Amino acid sequence: MRVVLFVLAVLSLLMGLAIFGGAKSAVQEIEGLISIMIAAILLTGASIIDSIQWAVGKTLPVLSRAPVYTSTAAAAAATSDPGASTGIATSVPKGQCPNCETQIPLDSVACIKCGANFGHGSSWRIRPTR
Repeated sequence: MRVVLFVLAVLSLLMGLAIFGGAKSAVQEIEGLISIMIAAILLTGASIIDSIQWAVGKTLPVLSRAPVYTSTAAAAAATSDPGASTGIATSVPKGQCPNCETQIPLDSVACIKCGANFGHGSSWRIRPTR
């Protein structure tokens, strides 16, 4: 998409310069300037796409570290006490997701049910349970 916008911007710029250079009236000069302005807008769109791709590239690795479960049963099994079946007590402090109220470990980076992010820069905070 970015390449397409860049190619269109170059074509629009060349067309605008040709129209503006060969203008015989004020109307043709305005047409040329409008075409050059369209080229600037297309280049801005290409740079916005670059920024979005950069942001997604920075965000996806963080989100991919969060566990992904295919069913609510798997998610429930993962959040239940892992020592319950073995009789070994675990001392992982638990908390509650402020978004969906699922019980999760206090040191979680993201909620396993709703995906709420608790990492650096997030306004979400896990509510400790007793």
